[in-house]
Amino acid sequence: MALRGFTVLIAVVCACAFRTAIAQGIPLECGERKVKTVFLVQHGTETKEGHWPWHTAIYHREGQEFEYACGGSIIDRNTILTGMYTSPLFVCRDGIANEPAHCLHTSRGLIELDQLSVQVGRNQLSEASTRSQEHHAEQLIVHPGYSPHGVADDLALIKLATDITMTRYIQPVCLWNLEPNPELIVGKNGTVVGFGLTEHDRVSDYLRQAAIEVVDSWTCIESDRVAYGATLTAGMYCGGGKAGVSVCNGDSGGGMFFEFADNWYVRGVVSFMPLRENTGLCDGTKYTVFTDVAKYRDWIVQFINKTQASAAVDPLLVDNSPKLRLLNFNTCGISPYSKGANDSFFAYPWIGLLGISAPGQSKPAAFCQVTLISEWYAVGPAHCFANDGMERTVWLGDFDKSTETDCIVRNGTTVCAPPVQILPIERFIIRPDYNNIAITDDIALIEFRRPANISQPNVRPICLPVTVELRSYKPTTYDLGGFPVTGDRVVASKPTYLNSVNCQERYNAIHYPLRKSHTQICAIAVPGNYTGPCERMLSGSALQTIQAFGRRERYFLQGLLSFGARECDATVPDIYTNVAVYLDWILYNMRDIRWSGSNTNDRLIFTS
Repeated sequence: MALRGFTVLIAVVCACAFRTAIAQGIPLECGERKVKTVFLVQHGTETKEGHWPWHTAIYHREGQEFEYACGGSIIDRNTILTGMYTSPLFVCRDGIANEPAHCLHTSRGLIELDQLSVQVGRNQLSEASTRSQEHHAEQLIVHPGYSPHGVADDLALIKLATDITMTRYIQPVCLWNLEPNPELIVGKNGTVVGFGLTEHDRVSDYLRQAAIEVVDSWTCIESDRVAYGATLTAGMYCGGGKAGVSVCNGDSGGGMFFEFADNWYVRGVVSFMPLRENTGLCDGTKYTVFTDVAKYRDWIVQFINKTQASAAVDPLLVDNSPKLRLLNFNTCGISPYSKGANDSFFAYPWIGLLGISAPGQSKPAAFCQVTLISEWYAVGPAHCFANDGMERTVWLGDFDKSTETDCIVRNGTTVCAPPVQILPIERFIIRPDYNNIAITDDIALIEFRRPANISQPNVRPICLPVTVELRSYKPTTYDLGGFPVTGDRVVASKPTYLNSVNCQERYNAIHYPLRKSHTQICAIAVPGNYTGPCERMLSGSALQTIQAFGRRERYFLQGLLSFGARECDATVPDIYTNVAVYLDWILYNMRDIRWSGSNTNDRLIFTS
């Protein structure tokens, strides 16, 4: 959304009698994606059908045809949440924005109902899907505090003439019901979706998404006192993306969404942002201002039917995923020479090191650890993949970084490992809601340019807990394997599980603002009475359990070391990313890749 030099708008506030919706029967469930996909908006990514089932495209009639104007969100069976003020945008045939329009206003005032079309389930502007629906408006409800001469209280509801038919691709989002204080979202990433202008100043044909970080009001105002100083109110908040990621003309009215406990909530509605100088187009370097839905909840709920967050018994649907065939359950999790913590040679053949190759070095300089989950894929911490322009490689099958060939004497016999496998990375996918400040959702999927040779005893994938039974296992201690930060050889330990309340209390005691969630695991690396030497582990070290699967016990990956508050402190736990939470996302992003030769280009991709 762009603010045209704070141009005065001419509009008429709707004065008609508002219809109050009466809740009947069981409340409609909200905030759940029925299509299990995991993936604006400027420098954003295109979304998949059903990924944002509550997003709405609002069209205006121009002559004989309807043209896209702005966005909105489904909040019950017949109500769309949107904004009043919106950026100048009128879509031409060639996709260029050139004439002004407003979300629920025209130059003649509040738009006539027959000039409005609301389309839900739409993922592409140029072609309607058979899954989309078109609805006409029956009533426009404008917030009574809104004035056409400003941008405060920029909120409106569209009541539809017919109920929306809910499908897997069309669902309502939950209305924010947590505390309204901004501290709950400042520093966190919300997701904004829309068809607005891309980084090339062209209307996006496909719905796009982007992660936008919320900033405090002072930061927003200090960034541009002229733009924000006189307009920012307590009913607004600001957000901005990284590297030019932003909302733009045409994204206004759409929501900013946050996920809590596996359900999605709308917290903001895109309102405005300053324009580039001498243009009518958004300035992607500036913060976007959102109407804070939490501050208007009491006004909204009087016009809508009650909804309730979906209570999914098991949010993971991986048990019957067709992509389970990409995981090798014949060999995964089998440790050929496991002898316990004092003999970790070959014990963890899924351990990989992530590093940057340098001229003259036979091995890259390691700075993180990854874990092999198939011949083509590994997982690791998202924070190890900074956008620094450096090419990363993964090497597998190493036990001692200080030697060219790893050998050990066992029962009087020298046992040597096959050569280390150094693999180039084809691509890495960072979890979209990864927060590099709070260090949450700290996970990335790594795809190799060529497959690992998993027939060797020192290179094998670990198993993932893909069934409900495997995920239901609650250990008191784990098995941790990996490389220490300052050491050369793989070491093992037995961290102790710590519940969320105790974990939070311990971080509070050292004045660290940890917000522990179900996406993280707390574990104490050393016992409370331990006084011996301690080694800090590399980020990404594998937190594992040994569980029965089939006819034998196997290792299962439970967590990836994300961070710890203090160096080997027996009173403060380390924080691990809970891998089981992200199984759907991991499988979704894995591709069926076949290797047809020895060259790096001999890859055949059958599925995306």
